[in-house]
Amino acid sequence: MSLPGLSATARRAYSNRSVLATLLPVLAIFGVSLMYPTDADIRRYFAYCNAVLGRPYDGFYVRTDEAWKRAFVSGDRTDLDEYARSGGVIRVGPPHPLLPYRDFLVEYPPGFFLAVLPPALLTRSVDTYKLLFGAWMSALLALAVWVCRQVAGYMGRAPTVADIALWTTIAVLALGKVTVQRYDALVALLLCIMCWATLARRPVLVGLSTGVAVAVKLVPVFAALVCGLYLIRQRRPRELLTAVVVAGLVGAAICAPAMAGGAAGLLSVVFYGLERPLEFESTAAALLGLWTIVEPTSAAVTFSYGSTNVVGRYAGAAIAVSSGAGLIAMALVYRATWRALASGNEVDRARVLVSAVLTVLAVVIAFAKVGSIQYLVWLIPLGLLAGLRPEHGPTLLVFIAALTLAQIGYPLASTAAESLEPWACAILLGRQVVLLVWARRVLTGGTS
Repeated sequence: MSLPGLSATARRAYSNRSVLATLLPVLAIFGVSLMYPTDADIRRYFAYCNAVLGRPYDGFYVRTDEAWKRAFVSGDRTDLDEYARSGGVIRVGPPHPLLPYRDFLVEYPPGFFLAVLPPALLTRSVDTYKLLFGAWMSALLALAVWVCRQVAGYMGRAPTVADIALWTTIAVLALGKVTVQRYDALVALLLCIMCWATLARRPVLVGLSTGVAVAVKLVPVFAALVCGLYLIRQRRPRELLTAVVVAGLVGAAICAPAMAGGAAGLLSVVFYGLERPLEFESTAAALLGLWTIVEPTSAAVTFSYGSTNVVGRYAGAAIAVSSGAGLIAMALVYRATWRALASGNEVDRARVLVSAVLTVLAVVIAFAKVGSIQYLVWLIPLGLLAGLRPEHGPTLLVFIAALTLAQIGYPLASTAAESLEPWACAILLGRQVVLLVWARRVLTGGTS
C-alpha cells in the first residue's frame, strides 16, 4: 500500500509517525482506565481463562448452563448478594483444566478466547490481568487506527497525523473505560483489516479476518455481507469464493475445540443470546423505561443472563418491533449500498464500502435487544476515517456526541438507568437516536 506523492523514505517516516500518533492517545485512555476498579466483565474474563488453564478460578462466573439458568434466569439476586458478602470471590480449585462449552457455559463465541487468554498467561492476579488486558486492547485499537490509514489511501486524501492523534484521543475519552476494559478492540481491528483487504484485493486475508471476527463476536457477519456486495459489483467472483472458503475454514478451526464436548455446548451460546431479555441500554428498553411515566407498573428491572435487563407487559412486543425495524433498516442499507457500488470510480466505491460497513453495524447496535456500550468500540477507527473528510461536515461531531452520551448512560448514570429513572432512560435513548443520525449522515456522505 503506498501513499501517493511521497518518496519511499517519506512514506516510512509518515507511517511511523502515524503509529505513534495513534498509539499515544489510546495509551492515554488506558491510563485513565486505571482509575476505575476491576469490574465484573474483567473478572468474568479472568475466571474463564483460569478455568481453561486449570488454575483456581472464581466459581461465581464459571458454572454449567443449567447452574446459570437456575441462579440467574429467574432474576433472583440471592446468589449475587451472597457473592458480594463473600468478599467478591468464590475460589474453586479444579482437578484438571475445564473445557469451555462442555464443562461450563461461556456467554461469548469461541473466538472470545483469542482476545482474553493471552494476558492471562502472564499473571495469576486479577488486578494485574486488568492492566495487561488494557494494554493489549490499547495496542489492538492503535493497530486498527493504523490499518485505517491504509484504507484511507483508497478513499482519496488521507487525514493528517495530527488529525488522527487529536480525534482518536477525543473518541476514546468520550467513550471511556470500556474502550480498553472490554475485548471489542479486537473486533474493531478485524473490521478494519476486512475493509482494507477487500480494497487491496487480498481475498485470503478477507476470509481470515472475517472468519476470526465472526468467531469472536458473530455480528461482523453483517459487515462481511457488505464486502461481499463490493466484490460482486467489482466482478471478482473468484476472490469472493476464496474469501468465503477461507472464512469457513478459519471459523471451523476456531470453533473445533469447543465442539469437543459436542455441538450442544456450542449451541448454548446461540440459545443464551436468543433467550436474553432486553438489556437496559437497548433502544426498546429505554422506551419501556420512559413509558413507566405513563404506566408505572408496565416495566421492571431484573438481573439475569449476567446483565441488567428490562422486563414487563410490553417487553415481547418491544423486542418484536425493534427486531423488525432493524431488519428493515439493514435491508435498506444493503439496497442503497448495492446501487451506490454500481457507479462511480474506485475512490467512490471505497468510500461506499466503509460507509456501508459503519451504517449496518450502527443499525445492529441501535435495534438489537442488547445495546451494550462496548459495541461502539467497533465503530471508532472506521468512524474517524469516515468523519475526517471535508465533505462530511459535522458528521464527526455527531459521532463524538453519540460516544459521549454512551459514557453518560454507562457508567456515569447507570445506577439511575438500572432503576428506570426517566431522565437516565432518555439519555440512553438519545444515544441511540444520535447514533442513527450519524449513521445516516455517513451513508449519505454527510448531506442529511
